[in-house]
Amino acid sequence: LLRLAAHPVAALAAVRKLALHRPRRQGTVRRFLESQTGYDWMMAVASPYEGALALARARTGARRAVWCMDPYANDHPNDPTPAREQALWAAMDKIFVTERMHAALEEPDCVLGAFRGKTRVLEFPSLTPPPAASRAEKADDTLECLFAGSLYPALRTPHFALALFSAMNLPGVRLAFVGPGWENYPADTPAAARKQLGERLRIQGPVSPAEAAARVGAADVLVHLGNDNNDQVPSKLYEYFAAGKPVLALLKRRDDPAREALARWPLACVVYEDEGTGPQVCARVAEFLQTKGRDRLPWQEAERLFWANTPAAVAQALADGLQTEEIQ
Repeated sequence: LLRLAAHPVAALAAVRKLALHRPRRQGTVRRFLESQTGYDWMMAVASPYEGALALARARTGARRAVWCMDPYANDHPNDPTPAREQALWAAMDKIFVTERMHAALEEPDCVLGAFRGKTRVLEFPSLTPPPAASRAEKADDTLECLFAGSLYPALRTPHFALALFSAMNLPGVRLAFVGPGWENYPADTPAAARKQLGERLRIQGPVSPAEAAARVGAADVLVHLGNDNNDQVPSKLYEYFAAGKPVLALLKRRDDPAREALARWPLACVVYEDEGTGPQVCARVAEFLQTKGRDRLPWQEAERLFWANTPAAVAQALADGLQTEEIQ
């Protein structure tokens, strides 16, 4: 490994990345963009931000736009200064951001506030009809509460879900996890819950997108685990809405940006981690599972409630945003 790190090619790559902040892929993308002609707009979708940084430096006659799906700080956590992000925004003619990022531009200490006039809110095009293949059936009558997605060391964790379902200990109710991330925790993390729940706790690692969709289609209740930041609403939540299923949302933060969407979903139960797992919380969740756990809403209702998150609505908003002039 030391010999590899000392190789001249590796050393050059390190200089490009660490000293010059110009990884090779940025240069490749920039040269490609400069070779393209006849375009009115060029738009980079970030994160990751390498394409956007390349577009900012490209010599092209087209106007520039960037769609910031994640904050720059999330994509470059080791970049302590806002200078690169400010330079990126200054180079753009139009900037599309999430609702939360747009609101943050009005905060007094926001270094990007000066660029608010050329920003527009653009939702994620996450709401699409579930594939027909996902409309599967479970093998038993157990009420399955499924989390399908990735877990992280601190951002999104399973601990509260394990504690809540252990405290409820409801016969005929199963908690299931599908997706990567369990390697981030000690191997005995689910041990106490497994001792209490037995076969009513199922943990499965990464699966194919088709299998994940089938599991979502077969589940009765979909479990949403809130993130430990308030940057944006996870796109996974709209996949849950599209499935028409009840959603049990376990949120870490009182300012979780998913609150508004969850408030609009008729089949939602929200629990904050700081509420704990006492008798009142357990009774509220148990009642939700008993009365709403097998309810369904048609796709058309999800489409009506969250039209702004459909690909058609986002495409129109993008076209409109490119055509409008900067707000002074």
